[in-house]
Amino acid sequence: MEILKTRLIEKAVSDLDAHGLLEPLLAAMAKKRKDPYTISEKVVNHSFAFHFLNGGKQAATKGKGKRG
Repeated sequence: MEILKTRLIEKAVSDLDAHGLLEPLLAAMAKKRKDPYTISEKVVNHSFAFHFLNGGKQAATKGKGKRG
């Protein structure tokens, strides 16, 4: 289990870095704009990239435009 955890962390960090997303996430954490728990949740859910890839714009949410 520890090997799996280590490999998953290494892969996630490598992928974030390869796509230029690691530094913005670390900077947001360092400037206390985001806490480590929120960032880790976004990384796990793959929802972190939309904000950075869209130049800081909010990602479209599911069900946008639905009434009810």
